[in-house]
Amino acid sequence: MNAHDSWCENPIAKAKVDCFGLTRMKGLKFPGDGNWPGSVPVWKRYSAASACVLIAFLIRFLLTPVLGEELPFMLFIAASLIAAWYGGAVTGIAALAFGLFLADYIFLPTSILDKH
Repeated sequence: MNAHDSWCENPIAKAKVDCFGLTRMKGLKFPGDGNWPGSVPVWKRYSAASACVLIAFLIRFLLTPVLGEELPFMLFIAASLIAAWYGGAVTGIAALAFGLFLADYIFLPTSILDKH
């Protein structure tokens, strides 16, 4: 094993295990592998991010009678995490900004300055 190799050999399972004990499975892609998410075209990354935010909006809109003004941002944060997993950090931040703007505009009451 090299000093530069971050993987350890597991003699029992005969599988490569990282330093945290996670087994690398064949066929799964991880952010550190190759060009992922760079291998995904930009339009697909931002389309997936928009789809995640719109699905979160639809679910939150349908739950409005139950939740009211409570937890307006919860589903949008989860959507941005999924977008970041698929498209990278910048895509996740863009999805977060879009989702938080949408939640603020639709689900929160107007500011007290608008009422006067």
